Amino acid sequence: ETRHGVVQAAFGAEYRDESYSEQFDPVTESGDILGIGGVSGKGGRHVSAAYAEFSIPLLSNLELQLAGRYDDYSDFGGTFNPKIGLRWQARDNLLLRANAGTGFKAPALHELYSGEIVSFEKVFDPLVGELVEVPTLASGNPELQAEESENYTMGLVWDVTRDWDLGIDYWRIENKNAVTNAAQFYVNNSNLFPDSVLRVSDLGGPTDDLVAIFPQFQNVAAQKLWGIDLDTGVDWRTDHAGQFRFTLAGTYLGSFEQEPVEGAGFEELAGKDGRPEWRAQSALLWNKSDYAASLTLNYVGGYDRRIIGLEDDEVGAWTTIDGQFNWMPGGLGGGKVTLGVQNIFDEPPPEDPFFEGWPFINRALHNPLGRFVYLGYKHTF
Repeated sequence: ETRHGVVQAAFGAEYRDESYSEQFDPVTESGDILGIGGVSGKGGRHVSAAYAEFSIPLLSNLELQLAGRYDDYSDFGGTFNPKIGLRWQARDNLLLRANAGTGFKAPALHELYSGEIVSFEKVFDPLVGELVEVPTLASGNPELQAEESENYTMGLVWDVTRDWDLGIDYWRIENKNAVTNAAQFYVNNSNLFPDSVLRVSDLGGPTDDLVAIFPQFQNVAAQKLWGIDLDTGVDWRTDHAGQFRFTLAGTYLGSFEQEPVEGAGFEELAGKDGRPEWRAQSALLWNKSDYAASLTLNYVGGYDRRIIGLEDDEVGAWTTIDGQFNWMPGGLGGGKVTLGVQNIFDEPPPEDPFFEGWPFINRALHNPLGRFVYLGYKHTF
C-alpha cells in the first residue's frame, strides 16, 4: 500500500496441448470427385505461458497499469509481450486513458500443417479483365513466421452532464507477418509469387488464361492501420411518457496500409475492397412500467471495389432499421415477451461486382436475409 492507495496485482499461468489432424478418404485424396480433393495433414504443439498485471496509484487520481505475458511455443520458441497504461481521473466526470503494448500470434495449426486442398474460387484476372473461376490448391506452410504487433490507444470518457455521456478513443495498430492465403492476393501480386500462379503461357500455350492458383498460407510483410471509435448516449425522463435513451456508436477507419512483401511499398486500402471507412449504429430506447421498445439504425459505409486494369466500381452504403417491443408483466415473475423486426423496410444490401455467385454481396459486411420478424419469450429465474 502507498500513500495514494493500494497496489493491486494479479498473476496467472497456463499450459495446453494442441493437435491437428485432417484425414481425407481415399476417393477424395485420389481426386476422382469433381471440384474437391485434398491430401491429409496433421501436426501438434504444446504451449505454456505466465502473466502478471499491476495497478499502481501514482497520485490520488492517476493510476499506472503494467502487464506482461510470456508464451513459450514448442514450435516457435518464447516471446514476451508487455503493456503499459495510464488512467487519469482529471475531474469527477472526466477520465483520460492511454495504453501501449505489443502482441504475438502464432500461426494456427491448419495454417502450418494442412495438406493440399483442392477447390474452385472466383478471382479477378487483370490480364484478361474479367472474373474467372479457377482451381485452387491451398496448403499449409510450416515455414510461416509468427505475427507480431504494436498497438496504441488513447481516449476519454466524459460525463458531459448527468444525462449525457461521451467516449472517444483513437487507436493505431502496426503488425508484421500477418497470414493470408487469399487466392486474389496471389493473383494481384503474381510478380512477387510467380510459383503460386500458373497460366497457359507458362506451359508454352498461346494465352495468359489462368490454369491454377496455389495459395499456400503466406506471411504478408506489414500492415498499418488507425481509426477512431465514438460512443455516446443521452438520457431523458418524462412525467408520464416514460424514460428515453438515445445512443450512437461508430468507428472511422482512417487508414489501412498493407505491404505484400518487405520492400514492395505500402498500399492504402481504407475505403476499398470490403474495408468501409465508416460503420455506425444508433438507437432510440424507451421504457415505462412493464413495457420497453427500441428502434435501431445500422449503417455500413460504402467502398470502392478495385478491379485491376479497369475503373473502380463503387459498392454503396447500406442502412437498415430494426425494431423491438418487450412486455414484462409482473405476473410472469421474471418473464419477458419480445416481438421484433429486423430490417423493417426490407432494404436490400448493395451488390459487389467481385461476387458473381448468389447472393452477390460481401457477406463479411452484409446480410441477404431481408426483413425478419420474430417472437420470443425469455424467463429469468
